[in-house]
Amino acid sequence: MVMESKTIWATQISCLNDHMEFRHGVRLVREAIRLYKVPPHDADTRWLAGYVDDALEYEGAEISEFFVLCMSEAKDDLSQWRAYGGGENGVEIELCTPVLQRVTQHSGYLRPVCYVENAQKGLAADIAKWTVLL
Repeated sequence: MVMESKTIWATQISCLNDHMEFRHGVRLVREAIRLYKVPPHDADTRWLAGYVDDALEYEGAEISEFFVLCMSEAKDDLSQWRAYGGGENGVEIELCTPVLQRVTQHSGYLRPVCYVENAQKGLAADIAKWTVLL
């Protein structure tokens, strides 16, 4: 199918096998945003932080326009086969750099998954700062 269509499909975030992944990220950003809702931040910053916090109360995973595709940098990665191969139904497709560059040209991004909690919180803090201070 992939070879014939020359298309790789991604999954809408609410359909992931762990539906809490996206919600966890939103929760971390909300926690970081809330730090800007109190003094010593000025009234405008506090108002904007409150507005963003309220807007993220419903994270909208079900209607999100975010789609994800899981890949591995490791060649013939056993964990990928176990998770996504479906027994004997899986295949491995190696994508070269020019193909991956074309993916990013069509409003896509390639980013590694971060499983380290402190790094996740740091990214959420940066997102909050960039949202309300810049």
